[in-house]
Amino acid sequence: MIVKAIRPDNPRARVNERHDIILDQGEPLPRHRRPSETDWHASSFEPRSFLKVSGSAYKLTRNRSLHHGTCLVNSPNIGDISKYLRSPAGPFIKARGVDSVRSPVGNVYPRGSQDAVQRFQVSAVKAFSELHGLDADRLDAVWGRLNGSFLETSSWGVWGRIGDDLTTIEKIATGLEEMKSPEWLYTQTPQFVFSTFPTEDDTRPRPPLPPSLPQATSVYMKFRNGAITEAALSTSACSSRAAEERAAFESVLKGKSIHEIKSWADELSKAMGVGAVDGMRELAAWLDGMFGKGNPATT
Repeated sequence: MIVKAIRPDNPRARVNERHDIILDQGEPLPRHRRPSETDWHASSFEPRSFLKVSGSAYKLTRNRSLHHGTCLVNSPNIGDISKYLRSPAGPFIKARGVDSVRSPVGNVYPRGSQDAVQRFQVSAVKAFSELHGLDADRLDAVWGRLNGSFLETSSWGVWGRIGDDLTTIEKIATGLEEMKSPEWLYTQTPQFVFSTFPTEDDTRPRPPLPPSLPQATSVYMKFRNGAITEAALSTSACSSRAAEERAAFESVLKGKSIHEIKSWADELSKAMGVGAVDGMRELAAWLDGMFGKGNPATT
């Protein structure tokens, strides 16, 4: 449906096998090889390379089904997206969620296009109305209100946009507040493990740790709903001393929500005191970088 909406403005658009919207970057196909104009899974350009312009996220619960769709319309920050999606902690994390497939990205419309976002909105709503056989004449009545807050209900469907004036509706206000809460933002995370060494469930080799850390540094933490359920951290090469460190650190970290940790140095010092563990400051600084509490750490 979205490809149908944007094809008039960008004929390179199509849906790939992963249901992503992409723009083929090859040369135009010879006329005899061009697909049907209504084939939304193929474009009239060579599919040798592509740019991804869409992204989707889903959450299913017993009472709700949520879908979040995004489209890169004409973002001026297209060159900065990659660095925000590449976490320094990535090579150390194994999650139960569905892994993302990294792809080069682009915009549907050229940068600087006038009214690109509104053009996209109008095209998408029109494509939706055509797909579901809605009354196009009645739909035209809302175009002029596209930038306002409204909720239209009729025999052909519901079209609306949430704005400040709709927050007086209790259910809408409650939902908006919930989605801004720390519980919604941070505790819906799928279970994941952060480990500096290969495990039975994740045999990938890990990157070398920074030379500032003791050579015997070992970190293993399991998270569920954004909280630490298991923690085993140590820096000592002595097995008995390392066992003491692991027990002490778990006693203060277990049950702690990751978003509540403002400084790893503060948390680790609660276990054995600042300076009681060799390399603790360096370990804390590295964990700050891994979990976004400071500048990303380098190896």
